[in-house]
Amino acid sequence: MSQPENKQPKPLKEVLGLKYVFGFRGDIKNSILQGTQTNVQEKSTKTKFIYPAANNIVIFDPIADKNKSQEIIQTVLGSKGVTCLTISLSRRYIAWSEESDAGIIVILDLNTRKTKILSTTDCKSRYYVSLDFSRTEESKYLVALSAPPEQMLIHWAWDKSKCLGSTIINAKGDSIKFHQVFYHPKEDDFVCVMGNGAIKPYKLIPDNPPKPKDSPFQKKKEETHSTNFLSYCILSDSKTMVVGTDRGEVLYFNENCEFKLVLSPLQNSNQQSIEGFPIECIVKYSNGFIVGGSDCMIYIYRKHEGDLKNPYVRIDKRIQNKQILAKITSLCLTNQEDNLIFGVESGQVFSIPFSADREVANEDEIKFDHLIAPFHSGPITGLDVCTRKSLVVTVSDDRSIRIWNFNELILEVMKECEDTPLAVAIHPSGFHLIVSFSDKIVLYNLFEKDLNSFKEIHIKNCQQIKFAHGGHLFAVANQNLVQIYQFYTGENPQNYIFKQSTGNISTIEWDIDDLGFYTGSDNGFVLYWRLEDNQNKLQLAMIQSQPIECICTPKTYANIELQKVYIAGPYDGQYCIYESQHHTKIHKEATEGTKKEIPLYPIQTGCRVSKMAIFNSEKIMLFATCQLANSSEFTQKQNIKNMKFEPGGLRFAKYPLAPEEIIEIQPHIKGITQMKVSYDDSYVFTASYDNSLIIYDVKDQSSKIEFKDGGQAYGVQAYADEFLMQRDQYKKKIAKIEDLKQKIKEHDINQKIKQNMYTKEKDELIRKLEEQIDQLEKREKAKIQELENAINKLDSDFKEEKKQLYENHEKNKKTTENDFKQKMALESQRLEELTKEKQLKLQEFQRYIKEQKDKSTETKNEKKKEYEKQLRKEQQLYVDLQKDKEDNQKKFIEERNKLEDDAEKEIDKKKEINEAEMKKLSDELDKAELEKRTKKTEFDNVQSTLEQANSKVKEIMEDIAQNQELNRQYQKEKESHDKEIKERDKTIQDKQKRIYELKKKTQELEKFKFVLDYKIKELKRDIGPREEEITKMKEQITNMNTEILHFKKVNANLGLIVTDLNLRQAGMKQEIENQQQVIESNSQYIKAFEYDISETHAHINDFKRLKSDMLKLFNKYVQSVVSKKKFENVDVQKEFIKERAHLETTNKGLKEKFSKKLRVHKQDNNRIMSQNVDLISEINDLRREIKLLQDEEDLKRRQIEQMNDQPEERELDQMIEEQEIEINQYREKLQFLKEAVQQRRLQQNINSDSDHQEFQQE
Repeated sequence: MSQPENKQPKPLKEVLGLKYVFGFRGDIKNSILQGTQTNVQEKSTKTKFIYPAANNIVIFDPIADKNKSQEIIQTVLGSKGVTCLTISLSRRYIAWSEESDAGIIVILDLNTRKTKILSTTDCKSRYYVSLDFSRTEESKYLVALSAPPEQMLIHWAWDKSKCLGSTIINAKGDSIKFHQVFYHPKEDDFVCVMGNGAIKPYKLIPDNPPKPKDSPFQKKKEETHSTNFLSYCILSDSKTMVVGTDRGEVLYFNENCEFKLVLSPLQNSNQQSIEGFPIECIVKYSNGFIVGGSDCMIYIYRKHEGDLKNPYVRIDKRIQNKQILAKITSLCLTNQEDNLIFGVESGQVFSIPFSADREVANEDEIKFDHLIAPFHSGPITGLDVCTRKSLVVTVSDDRSIRIWNFNELILEVMKECEDTPLAVAIHPSGFHLIVSFSDKIVLYNLFEKDLNSFKEIHIKNCQQIKFAHGGHLFAVANQNLVQIYQFYTGENPQNYIFKQSTGNISTIEWDIDDLGFYTGSDNGFVLYWRLEDNQNKLQLAMIQSQPIECICTPKTYANIELQKVYIAGPYDGQYCIYESQHHTKIHKEATEGTKKEIPLYPIQTGCRVSKMAIFNSEKIMLFATCQLANSSEFTQKQNIKNMKFEPGGLRFAKYPLAPEEIIEIQPHIKGITQMKVSYDDSYVFTASYDNSLIIYDVKDQSSKIEFKDGGQAYGVQAYADEFLMQRDQYKKKIAKIEDLKQKIKEHDINQKIKQNMYTKEKDELIRKLEEQIDQLEKREKAKIQELENAINKLDSDFKEEKKQLYENHEKNKKTTENDFKQKMALESQRLEELTKEKQLKLQEFQRYIKEQKDKSTETKNEKKKEYEKQLRKEQQLYVDLQKDKEDNQKKFIEERNKLEDDAEKEIDKKKEINEAEMKKLSDELDKAELEKRTKKTEFDNVQSTLEQANSKVKEIMEDIAQNQELNRQYQKEKESHDKEIKERDKTIQDKQKRIYELKKKTQELEKFKFVLDYKIKELKRDIGPREEEITKMKEQITNMNTEILHFKKVNANLGLIVTDLNLRQAGMKQEIENQQQVIESNSQYIKAFEYDISETHAHINDFKRLKSDMLKLFNKYVQSVVSKKKFENVDVQKEFIKERAHLETTNKGLKEKFSKKLRVHKQDNNRIMSQNVDLISEINDLRREIKLLQDEEDLKRRQIEQMNDQPEERELDQMIEEQEIEINQYREKLQFLKEAVQQRRLQQNINSDSDHQEFQQE
């Protein structure tokens, strides 16, 4: 081993990290949760299981994570473990409570992994027993229930870390203990607490303490159900709720949270009620709910629709794991409702298949699978790590031996014993195991999936077993003796028995060279022994008659003759670690009287150190703590479950040990019993009284050792994969291998025979198909010649039609151009004349408008002067009205003040009267108490007087209450009077506004009336002389309007003519361009066609190539020509449709007929081509098979004579005949289409000539 040189060390905090936890805390109810993690960037969601293990929260997904990775969240340092968990409705937020001085609540966001810690001084308990998120605003509010003796209900705004309110719900000495809190299913300001004896509702008020509310959870008088409420569940409808009791009763509450009925009691198969079945947990599913309780039993309730008296009915079948009869504390149903996961009080987590439709199978068919692995259900007392294999072995008080693979993170071997194992040690090779029991020590061989004992040593209550580093020896502690056994022979030589004078051996540690070892006793002695001499020993320490917890030595010598030793034990009432050095050889001076005192250097730890370890690289030192809450309990070893431990801490520091740089984590909820480090310094293992095994990953590569010979890379050890196997199993496997080999040989022979038969059949098919191909080729050649003749005819026809169209087009073009030029010259002259007339009219119209504007400005100025005079009058009226209003308001305020003073005086008088009466009553009560003390003998008479006095007090109190009610009535009357006064003020103001508005309107009307009168007089004066002018102007206007209409009509007609001519000109230009493009495309088309024909002519001798080229020509030119002609015809018809509407109907009918025929033709042609392609592909495949099978032609010819394939030949002949019939049909269709195309072209030519003639006439 050599240490690394170039690696940069990480900070000490990042050296160790929790990798995996094998364990589950079954003492927390409803602690298995299922959350959802959403990734916004990847747009994906993952489901995660959350549960508490040891002193941690584990987030785990056994289905998705194939590498079995756990995300472990440690609790707050200094807290004493998780006490309760809950999850929000959207499954995004998790909250848990931790025990501390004031109680801690931790909230985790699964998406962002951000945490928030809540704590308040209002909480008088050390922890919380229940938490719940708000159902509508889960990202803001949370409610918490603290633990006894003074239980408090605390309302949190957790997003702001603010306590909105708290109240005490259970004082000290109260028999009712609450253990759960939850929000109302419908109302977020309504919270309920539930416990042994009551369900109480509370009203949540922001920034105020919660207030009790009238309880809807009232028990009916005739009901006799239990009041010890253990669990609850809000069902899938988010309205109704069920509650479970300690007697197996299920209480049903409606949507208003009112108790309705007790569901049918739990019954077994004999229809008898089961008493004493406490329902510890309830979980809902789509069709009902599931309950779990004692003896690992689960019952299912299904919805019973239509029955109001019993809305849910229990299924007769039950689910029970009879091997583990423990109480179920947690239930969790997966989102898909395909698996039911439940946790047991003993620390196991099971998973069973579940279906909402079937609910449950037979009890015998149900398989109880462990969610991760079978954990220990008792404190782990022994642990050891293998050197050559990735194995860890643990033993526990649950009478089991378990071997774990820390690379694959699985349980490889589990063996249950009759007695409780006390200690364990694994051989460095990983093939053997030693376990001590109360009456013996057993040596085991470790096979692949089993443990077999091969030797027993009768030593009682052995607490310490240690293998030497080489594995050839192992040490056993037997009271005050240490016996060294030779492992491979099982002998214990006499010189290998080492006896201590006083005290029992509490710890053993081998020296590096396996030639010596260290022992620590329960009376404080630490001794060093050498195997070569069992009489001489070196005393290293003697610590105040206190037990030595553990001894640790580094893996290399600090000096050639000196060795460091670390000892854990008490010092002056405090716990310490001692550092010591000694010579590697024991000198006679140390035993013959001249003893030298070995110096000890104590380092205080402040806590009991149970185990120590130093890395093989000598970079890091570890020590584990195991401290009871009360130090006096150290002597009580009989009942570990009832002991209260401080959280087990793992402390690590750099080596050599520096007390200033020690870092601590608290992974366990109880004290750590065992700790080991892997041989390559990659992993650390701890076991505890909390039944859990934790694996730590060493992240700092510089802290690990480097293997030069035994490893693959830096800091990595190559673990062995070998395992032992029994001789019988080995022989059975060899026999199976031989049987399989024989079966493979037989299978190969059968396959060869089948292959030969298959090849023979295929050869005959090839021969027949070749004959058919020859016949088809001959037929196809004849078809090709016919098609060539038809193509030549089509070419000649196309050229003639092209010439005729070109000549006609040029003639039409010239005539249209001449006509258009003449019409444009006439229209331009007409436009010039009209524009001149338009300008003259506009000038006259503008003069008339100026005269009218001058007249209107004069009248406007006169009206403004009159309006200003009237405004002055109105302003004076408004000032007078405001003075009157102020006088009225002063009078009203004086009257209101008088009424208020009178009311206050009356109230003060009544208060004085009530106070005087209260004083009188208090005096009378004091006199009654004095008489009671002095006259004890006259108790009966005094009691009667007291009763009379109490009745008087009650009457007086009633009078006081009446007076208070009268005061309240007077206050209400006062408020009502104030309201009436305000309303009357408003009405007065509204009426004043209304009066003011009406006055304004009257003034405006008077002004308007005056103006109208004035205008009427002026108009009467001007009517006479202006009537003649009006008549003349009207006649001129009518004449002008008629001329304007005439000019508009002329302009409109000219505009239409111009637009028509422009459209025609554009159409003619487009026609010319299109015709030129058509000519160019046709010339290119002809050239391409000639080129393709020349290429096909070159392949006349090769029939197949010629056939494929002819098909390409047919697809390229014949079908494309037909489609192009169709589109050309469509374009021509569109132009004719614009000019001649009466031809639309005839053209549409012809188009539809022509398109239908073309579709039919294309479909038939495509079908023929696909069939031909299939035949050609089959021929090619068969030819390939011929080439591969030419070597076996002799065998094929012999078998061809025996084969009878006449029916296959008939089928091929029928196929060929059908194809010939289809080809003839397609030929007929082609000829019909050609004739139709020719007729169509003739009709188009005739129509174009007639249209041209009509255009010239127009």
